[in-house]
Amino acid sequence: MDLAPGDKRSLLSHCVGEDCLLLCGTVRLDGEPLRQLSAAELGCRRAVLEQAPAIAAGFSVTELVGFGVPRSVSPRQAQAIVGQAVSAVELTQKRHWTMERLSGGEQQRVHLARVLAQLRAGQVVGRGRWLLLDEPTAHLDPSHQATVIRLARQVAAEGAGVVIVVHDLSVAVAVANRCSPLPPCLKGKAMSSNDVHKLGPCSRHQVLAMADNSAIEWTDATWNPVTGCTKVSRGCDHCYAERFAERWRDVPGHPYEQGFDLRRWPSRLDQPARWRKPRMIFVNSMGDLFHKEIPGEFIDKVFEQMEIVNRHIYQVLTKRSLRMRNYLRRRYDQGTAPSHIWCGVSVEDRTVCSRIRHLAMAPASVRFLSLEPLLGPLGAIDLKGISWVIVGGESGPHARPLKSGWVRQIRDQCRDAEVPFFFKQWGGATPKAGGRLLEGEEYNFMPKALPGSNYGVLSMAF
Repeated sequence: MDLAPGDKRSLLSHCVGEDCLLLCGTVRLDGEPLRQLSAAELGCRRAVLEQAPAIAAGFSVTELVGFGVPRSVSPRQAQAIVGQAVSAVELTQKRHWTMERLSGGEQQRVHLARVLAQLRAGQVVGRGRWLLLDEPTAHLDPSHQATVIRLARQVAAEGAGVVIVVHDLSVAVAVANRCSPLPPCLKGKAMSSNDVHKLGPCSRHQVLAMADNSAIEWTDATWNPVTGCTKVSRGCDHCYAERFAERWRDVPGHPYEQGFDLRRWPSRLDQPARWRKPRMIFVNSMGDLFHKEIPGEFIDKVFEQMEIVNRHIYQVLTKRSLRMRNYLRRRYDQGTAPSHIWCGVSVEDRTVCSRIRHLAMAPASVRFLSLEPLLGPLGAIDLKGISWVIVGGESGPHARPLKSGWVRQIRDQCRDAEVPFFFKQWGGATPKAGGRLLEGEEYNFMPKALPGSNYGVLSMAF
């Protein structure tokens, strides 16, 4: 393909839109080469929403949506089709507004309505078959992202083919019946027909259950045999996991269709075994394994998997420190948890420092503190027996500020006690808004596991 440098549209939209030069091969639609179809016929067969459509300033919402309807449709039918499309994207009240008066998200919905109208008009004349959406959820808030998903499912249920190009994994698993993530050997490479066999389909529930290449700075991946939780302290007030999960409540078929309600996932228990390469796995980034409503028998099954699949390091983090301490005492009796199972507690202010004491009494080989979101000074911390300390500020629309003095005090204590200190973020509206520099430096220290069958040897990485 001959593409301009920096072109924002996907290769797929270029091909199906027939607006690029193919250097080799043929693109077929319903078995016919696109090059043999006229522009009018192509417009009736498929509707394409580009990733960065033109704003079309000066035109009203109704006028722009009407551009998608071919002249072969009667004026009366066209009016009905346009009205239905505008209503579907919830812009009826602004149908007479010009595009420049709308927000970025509203403009995106107008263009979505245009391609919906185009597809519907094609169906009226008996030829509308395909809908291609390139990043249709860009610039949209969570509720309107759900609207896009609902409309895509509705179009597919009515018999049309729907192809959606997305880069947001959570959107992908919400839309697709099956997902096939690219394996590392294919990322960033052109894929040939010989590579197709390397793509192993997996269910959408499995995709969100374990996320490789986690965005969390202090881990490699996440594993969620339990999702959902309830609030126990101030650190839970603006929970990022709850905010994410509730975006998808009542979206049929999505792993978070139940929102942030507590749920066990027995089908996910064997998932660490599917990762051949050793890595650090954050256990339950979307919940708390030691929640009081999780039966001990289910926690046993999670620990059994961690003990058996011992090529990974598991980072088990909880706010239910007392239950974790008691569980570890029962499970390991006079011994300690294996050194590849790291046990930690979240502490956000002085009112919950008892969690640190509970952790110190737990029979764990590696104990760590996640002091995030840090909401106040902690004063002197007893770091005896602690292997690692993470500090971070809160992020999100209601983020509470993190004071530099609180962070420096903890860093200095870690330095004096020779405990690895990891500064995750200052926080703000987004996790990366404030950056990660503390007095001009990044602090990425952490316990270093030396290679071995069960990571039995630890050294401190400074």
